[in-house]
Amino acid sequence: MTFASATMSDGASFERPFGGVLRVRPRLGFLFVLTIPICAALAAVKEVTVAGFEVPLYLLGFILLASCVTVLVEKAMNRDHHAGIAPFWAWIAWFGYVWLSLLWKMDLATRDIQFAMQLSLPLLVGMVASMFVTSRRQLDSLRRVYPVALVIIVVILLLQQWNLFGLLQTSARQTALTVALISAVFLAETPARVTRPLLGWGVCAAVCALTESRMALLIVLALPAVHPAYRRPLRRFGVLLAIGGLCIGLLYTSPVQQQLFPGGRGGVSDLLGGGVTGTGRFEAWPLIFAEAQERPVLGAGANASYNFVPTIWPGMVSPHNEYLRIGFEFGLVGLSIFLLVVVWQLAVLRRWIDRSHGSVHRAFTASFLGLVVLLIAACTDNPLGYSIGLGCPLFALIGAAHGVSRHEARASLHLSERL
Repeated sequence: MTFASATMSDGASFERPFGGVLRVRPRLGFLFVLTIPICAALAAVKEVTVAGFEVPLYLLGFILLASCVTVLVEKAMNRDHHAGIAPFWAWIAWFGYVWLSLLWKMDLATRDIQFAMQLSLPLLVGMVASMFVTSRRQLDSLRRVYPVALVIIVVILLLQQWNLFGLLQTSARQTALTVALISAVFLAETPARVTRPLLGWGVCAAVCALTESRMALLIVLALPAVHPAYRRPLRRFGVLLAIGGLCIGLLYTSPVQQQLFPGGRGGVSDLLGGGVTGTGRFEAWPLIFAEAQERPVLGAGANASYNFVPTIWPGMVSPHNEYLRIGFEFGLVGLSIFLLVVVWQLAVLRRWIDRSHGSVHRAFTASFLGLVVLLIAACTDNPLGYSIGLGCPLFALIGAAHGVSRHEARASLHLSERL
């Protein structure tokens, strides 16, 4: 294989085989991107305060501050002012509408601004990843951090289970979805590789089962069936049969029976007939939907459900259905924008999966599957609020894959001009 050498306009040298790896000196922003999966894992630490503040708040502040600083510095020094924004134009429209809704939010409070900021955080992370992850070697380094994050999560969950070091057992929804995203990173290596990806996927499924997160476990089990690599109907049907058989087997295990059915006993007929426990969701959703009819077009404004939901569902502050919350807070306009954006993003990712190869192909595939994780979880949870545990590591993958693709395209163009 022949190698071509060149020097880029910013002074970074590279050697490139056909479709090979660019060698680029890493910058501080890249090191920050590597911390994103670790922050997602550390978000599992709850009810532990340091100087009066819980650990997730420190993580939120760190990611927000570091993202803003790196973006501002890069935009000031780099002549390519569209580098980090280009892959996220559609998302800017959605997050911009989130902030715009604060204008008609009644009784605007500080927590509403914090909520909008938290929802927008993944966009900043994606921009940083797009600007600072510029080589396949860096992309591989980022991908390897996700299994490390899984190990950290397992350790934290064990410490919580044993009540060690002040770590108390708490709700693990965000943690389970982080694990579901990590399972997407493993599955993205298939079908080129089999043993390691399937082993990692199995570990992720086991961790989701131990956290007693029914939806996260279902998502992990369903991901192979929506893998973009399986295009032949017969192959996809075979995957669906295998996953279906596994799900039916798990359905009749004692832990799943206890979590899923009232009274702790049920079968497939009960599942298909809706005879499952919703822990209050099925009773609250019609009431939230009825209230949303009061402001159907623009919605009640960002975080409006925080005040309303406790009035009809004691102890809860969110509808546990992201589509319902978007309709309630942002109206039909906001829901339409969101759905259009995610459909556009899935189509773009699918196109880039077809165009790419190697580590970039795997990153785009993981991004596609990770977005599927978010969309399925949105049926019974509010994953957009899990910016540290789900949104940030997902957008880091999307931005990093685009960053490497853009950098390689420009390097090839520059090389062809020199030759």
